[in-house]
Amino acid sequence: MVKMVKGGLTEDYVLSLLRRSSHFAELEKEKRVEKTSVNPLSPEELGYLSVIYHCIVHFHDGSDFSFILKMPSLQRFTEGVDSDSHDDSADLLFSCHNRECQLYALLSDLDVLTPKLYGFKTVENRVKDTGYILMENFIGKAVVLGAMGHATSKQILNVASHLGKFRAEIEKLPKEEWSSLCDPFRLEIDLLTAMMGPNIAQLLEYDYDTFHPLVQKLKPFSCQPFYEYLLKGRAVELGVESLVHSDTHGGNLMFKTSPDGSISNELATFLDWQSGFSGNSLFDLARFSVVSADVDVRRGVEDEAVQIYYENYAKHAKNPNPKFTKAVCQELYDLGVLMEAIEWQILFGVFACKPNGQKERSFEASRAQMALRAKLCMEDGIRLIEKYRAHEILEKLQK
Repeated sequence: MVKMVKGGLTEDYVLSLLRRSSHFAELEKEKRVEKTSVNPLSPEELGYLSVIYHCIVHFHDGSDFSFILKMPSLQRFTEGVDSDSHDDSADLLFSCHNRECQLYALLSDLDVLTPKLYGFKTVENRVKDTGYILMENFIGKAVVLGAMGHATSKQILNVASHLGKFRAEIEKLPKEEWSSLCDPFRLEIDLLTAMMGPNIAQLLEYDYDTFHPLVQKLKPFSCQPFYEYLLKGRAVELGVESLVHSDTHGGNLMFKTSPDGSISNELATFLDWQSGFSGNSLFDLARFSVVSADVDVRRGVEDEAVQIYYENYAKHAKNPNPKFTKAVCQELYDLGVLMEAIEWQILFGVFACKPNGQKERSFEASRAQMALRAKLCMEDGIRLIEKYRAHEILEKLQK
């Protein structure tokens, strides 16, 4: 009997994908497969790009092998992102899947916190190809913090240390293997500007008196030429560009669990590399601390976090880039915070939707916390506009 799982896959089909992996081939030399179980992880209402399955191969000797299967889903993507063109949505989705395959393969031989890669297939022909990624399973060993989680100061510092080391590890690769990568959502296409209007409307509806003055001050800088400067241009100008994950909120990071089952302060892995690009690597630290930590925690620890990032880069780099000074590191972090100040005009509307089953008073408290993060980050961004004389920069960019 062929058993179907949610999403239209059969267990035999999933096993056939795994058998293409040299890693699994070694395991299967001395073991006989008894059965395979496949369970979708992604709830129907969550996720924009993929369906994710937790898969377990059970062997005759009682042992098993678990892994994650990730497959791009056009249905999820078109439901989650407004688009006038089905073809454009498909092109973007499969481009992101192929980008993720490329980066997981690129990072697989480096000493960085990414899942072990067991196999993948890119999508070259979207009619004929079924793309997938097979990778290490962290279920039971680590947990996702959540995009709007409450990162601790120690978690921020731990992430900073690993990001600093990550930058050093990237320098082991030939630069041409990653330097041409461009941000698919902000720079290859300008998804931010398309999302800005309706999400700013939600922000103003929530608290017009607080947010209208902030939105007006950020408005001139809410444009693609300035995004490009913050995310890539300045780093290139300084000769310090590196590989950027680009979406390091707490929903794309997993932290190890403590013996009692609680979340620890130690990072287990970075997930979801579909939008990685070459540019300002400090944006990753800024995004995590700004989006996924309360403002008192972020402000209290970010100077130390930048210092730890820089020290860990210098410690692990074989030949540290002399252009990447502590002052440059700080500037790039500041530009990352400014980018997030602009993006909070969108993020509040994106994340302020009431989850199914959440009580009204709890939802009200969650929105208030998000509004505070948005307000104070936007204020920080406006301060950084003055610090770096961004009006003069914008004027040059628009000539």
